[in-house]
Amino acid sequence: MLRTLSKRTQLGGLLSFTILWVLKENRLSGQELADELYRRRGQRPTPGTLYPALKELREKGLATMEKRGRCTYYSLTPEGLATASDFANYLCLAFQDVFSQSGFNQQISSHGGNVFRLKHTDRLASEP
Repeated sequence: MLRTLSKRTQLGGLLSFTILWVLKENRLSGQELADELYRRRGQRPTPGTLYPALKELREKGLATMEKRGRCTYYSLTPEGLATASDFANYLCLAFQDVFSQSGFNQQISSHGGNVFRLKHTDRLASEP
């Protein structure tokens, strides 16, 4: 049975989740974040989309902003890290039928709660 979303996992949308997911590994500048989002989604967010999303995450206490010279870097708070994990778990549970029907296997392990890893079972045409 699907759990309901906790208050922490009620994000503004897939862009907010993707930002959290990308920032969980590294502190990035806005430009680096836009580049990574482009790499993952095939579409570069406009500054008018990206920076309001980052502002909202900061206002919710999920991300921080640090200026270094002319660059501004974004990273996650502990609450942001927990939210990224919670929302990933929610997506895996909510869309497990999509993952299984599209050739992804869901491997579940337990380490302080549910942890989901997705592994594509088919090779892409461009892979050797």
